[in-house]
Amino acid sequence: MDGDKPVLRVLEGTRDDGTLVLCLQGDIDMATVGTLALRLDQVGDRARSIVVDLRRVGFLDCLGLRVLVDAHRAAVARDCDIEFIQGPPHVRRMFELTGTLGLLPFAETA
Repeated sequence: MDGDKPVLRVLEGTRDDGTLVLCLQGDIDMATVGTLALRLDQVGDRARSIVVDLRRVGFLDCLGLRVLVDAHRAAVARDCDIEFIQGPPHVRRMFELTGTLGLLPFAETA
């Protein structure tokens, strides 16, 4: 196994209220964005409420950001509630630099 290959894990859980939670771990970039887009599409078809947790994202590039914005738009079009939990400072910085911070609904965390 190549140690330099970007890895993205998508862990899925369900809250008591039925909200589907996707915890993303690793890098969201050109090498992993297809996997993320597919998973977001799949859960969007079977959940009415989704939370995408970015706290364990190590890297986010513009392609990954685009997938998150597209997932939000698709959820809204399907009348699905979707929220995001903000990632570490370097991930938040990507949203700030691209002017997309206000495009996604971010959940408040304790």
